[in-house]
Amino acid sequence: QCWGESGDRPVLVDPLLLNFDFTGICGRATDSNGYSIRMAGTDLALEYALSLQMSGGDIRLMGISRYDSNAPRLLIGRTYGLADGFTKIILEPGWRFAKRTYQGRELGHIYVTTDWMPTESESSNNK
Repeated sequence: QCWGESGDRPVLVDPLLLNFDFTGICGRATDSNGYSIRMAGTDLALEYALSLQMSGGDIRLMGISRYDSNAPRLLIGRTYGLADGFTKIILEPGWRFAKRTYQGRELGHIYVTTDWMPTESESSNNK
């Protein structure tokens, strides 16, 4: 296993960076270039950026339009609390992680994906 978890709301994450040999086992993408949003089969990497935002006693993973401030803000996940150190983001219902593939081969890029597009009422609740 590449990390450990403890607690509940928020779940603390121990990435085991200092006491584990990751060679050939645990891949990691530590910046936004390794991730993008995919909705209803459409790659939104050019339209939306992933952003971590504080909201009350929570950290939220949001999809924010790169160009249109009136575009829907997508609530993708949240921590359900604050803590020191690494905290697990719990994905909202319908969201999941998926690997990008090319010609049947899995690539290192990771999608945060869902099979649906939000309705206007769903997206307006996240502004």
